[in-house]
This record gives sequence, C-alpha cells and structure tokens, in this order.
Amino acid sequence: MRRRSQYPKFAAPPQPALHDEPALPVPRADEQGELGVVLFGTRVADMTAARAARAALPMATDPSRAEPSIVALELAPVAVPVESPEPLPEAMREPESEPVMATAPEPSPADLLYARARAAAGRGDLKGARRTYQELLSVDGAHIKGRNNLALLLAELGDLEGALSQFAAAIEREPGNLRLLGNRAVVLAGANRYDAAEADLKRALKLAPDDVETLVQFAVLRSRRARWSDAIEPLQRAVALDPAHAQAFFHLGEALNQADRLVDAVAAFREAVRLVPLHWRAIKGLGNVLDRLGRAEEATIAHRAARAAQQR
Repeated sequence: MRRRSQYPKFAAPPQPALHDEPALPVPRADEQGELGVVLFGTRVADMTAARAARAALPMATDPSRAEPSIVALELAPVAVPVESPEPLPEAMREPESEPVMATAPEPSPADLLYARARAAAGRGDLKGARRTYQELLSVDGAHIKGRNNLALLLAELGDLEGALSQFAAAIEREPGNLRLLGNRAVVLAGANRYDAAEADLKRALKLAPDDVETLVQFAVLRSRRARWSDAIEPLQRAVALDPAHAQAFFHLGEALNQADRLVDAVAAFREAVRLVPLHWRAIKGLGNVLDRLGRAEEATIAHRAARAAQQR
C-alpha cells in the first residue's frame, strides 16, 4: 500500500483556530521541495473560479469592467522583385559538410542514483529512497540535493538526529545556502527546538536580509511561539518586497488579528483574498476578524464564502 508523504508539495500551512499555533510549511523530499525558491502554496488561482469566489464575497470584489476589443489592421504585403544571384562555378563552391548530430552526455552514476531515489520517494517507497540516497552519497559525498533530500526523508521516518547530521554535512559544504538553512529550521521546529530553528533563520537573514521566503518563514516561527507582535515587522517587509505574495498577507492578517490590530488585519486578509480569491483560510480569517469587530452580516458572508472556496 502506497504511503502518503506528510510533506506535500508547496503545502500551505494548516488553518489555525483563533488561538491555535500556525504550522511552519514543510519541504518535501523531492525535486520540488529540495532546494526550491518557494516553500509556500501557489499564488495564482484559476480566473474562472476567482470570479465565482469574488461573487460570493462582495466585500472583496472589484467592480467588473468590460475589456476593450483590439482590432488588428493588416497591411497588404508589397511584392519586391529580387534578382536571383548567378550560381558560382563548381570549382568555387564550398564543399557541403556532413551534418553533426549532437549527442547527449551519458548520465553519471550519481545522476542515475539520484533519479532512482526520487522515483522511489515519488511512489511512496521512503525506505527504498533512503537506501538509494545513501548509495548516492557513497558515490558522491558532495551531492547537496541528495544529502538534503536524505535529511528530509530521515526526518519523515522519525530519525531526527540522522536528519540533522545530514543537514550539518550539507551546510558545512554550502554554508550560504538559504534553502538548506530553511529546511533544517523546519525540521528543528517540528521537533520543538525553536531556539535552534530561529538561529538558522536569523543566520539566513543575515546572509540575505531581503529574501522574502526566509522572512515569511521567520515570521511564522515567531507566530508559532505566540510572539505575534514580533511577527508583524518581518511580514510587513515581505509584502513590501513582494506585493503579490498572498501567503505573506495571510500570515500578516493572522499576526495583526492576534495583536488586536483588527482594522489592519481586515486589510491584510482582504489583500490575500484579492490575490488568491480561493484562499479559504484567508477568507475565514477575514470572517473571524469581522466577527470581532461586531460586523456580523459581513462575517456571515465571509464564512459562507470560505466554506464554498474550501469545497472547490
């Protein structure tokens, strides 16, 4: 029976209740989650579904506008007579060369093992993937993606110390790799080692102060520690750097709500919904804040829209 990984691709963090701790996004041990740029959910929703969600949520709806049609004017081509050149004498012609067929390089043993390990993880054979990654590292100990993936697999299989050992070896080789530091921080936070996780994220932010994903991850960790006010500033920096980052606006709304900055929380949640109209967690968060503000009718509409978006 295929085992389903608890590390989904770009999984959005689970929706916390009003006083629940938010969960850090967890990278997946495959090509998508290994050293990728993004640890969060997609920011682009289907436009047809987006319009339906906006209709269900009037408070977050922009007025519809008719799109002007564009008429293309085609010009009739003008025929220009071109004189054909005289053919060269046979003795002066360049000899035709044989076409050269490009040949793909043969994959290395490490490449083959890496592909096998990823395939095993993809079909749910985590133990088989672990053995193959270990074989890969015996062939090429400098294979950072393989070592990172093995660390994530070991964490998923419950071998925390083995995972941290693999992360340490990878980070020793690439101390400035933000994704390695971020992935290790997720594993540490999952084991409630919050101080060590925060140290990794601070180290990453010292290397790249404007890395949006690290800022969001750092803020989520602070929120998970109930340091809601401390989470606001890095999230504000994140949305200033990337105004299209719906997940950052969602987490900002959560932090502002918990810090009792309710009007600002409404604005943040609405921006998250504007960017991703089917972001049901953001719609639900908006409904919660509207309830707290005593705007019961708007809150009811938001909660209905959240349920509808969740069922899509």
